[in-house]
Amino acid sequence: MTVVVERRDRVAWVILDRPAVRNAVDLRMRVELADALDRLAGDDDLHALVLTGRGETFCAGGDLAELAQPRTPAEAADRMAAGNRMIAALHGFPVPTVAAVHGAAAGAGCGLALACDLVYAAASARFVLSFTGLGLAPDAGASVLLPARLGPGRTKELLLLGGTLDAVDAAGAGLVDRVVPDDRLLAEVETVARTLADRSRPALVATKRLVDRHVDLASALAAELDAQVALLATSEHRAARDAFLARKGART
Repeated sequence: MTVVVERRDRVAWVILDRPAVRNAVDLRMRVELADALDRLAGDDDLHALVLTGRGETFCAGGDLAELAQPRTPAEAADRMAAGNRMIAALHGFPVPTVAAVHGAAAGAGCGLALACDLVYAAASARFVLSFTGLGLAPDAGASVLLPARLGPGRTKELLLLGGTLDAVDAAGAGLVDRVVPDDRLLAEVETVARTLADRSRPALVATKRLVDRHVDLASALAAELDAQVALLATSEHRAARDAFLARKGART
């Protein structure tokens, strides 16, 4: 399993569990996370969900080693569709969701954090948006979820230039709701989750639905899929991907 679910009273803790590769998202994780979220969404006794990662990293983004495997455009579209289902299940989860981000939230990892209602970050966390540096466009809902928090101008600067925000700058920009000392992150999120667990579930569900009405995630995900499938086939992406994997191999 690449995703572990721990039930703590009326809170579900969902843990990305590929620490050896910094919780990089492969096809299996996309499917397992979406399946887990679908199952939990039917639990009427659940009041909150926490998403975090095992080990030193929240999520390093898409698994580029998997992307390097030869695939047809149809196979690439299927992989993207699985990722879209994962993001849609998280963003559309009926009760409040909290991302507990430590280490890096890169690419799709940043998208996972943004798909949550609340984003709490360890002081050492960083948010990496390097899509264009890899010859790709934003995915995992970033094209709509990021401007919903930052506005279009700041979003374009980060996405076009491939920016990285540390936790403090991310909080100042509005991407992060609270920065917590590294050794207090999970305890702080636990306290927030318990507070949500004590609130009226119908009130939580209604509040979240009202606030999220303006976000057209479905259209954004469909547009991201089309753009990304086309870009995955370009020589520019292949060169950038291979260079990244070569640098990564040199560091291990």
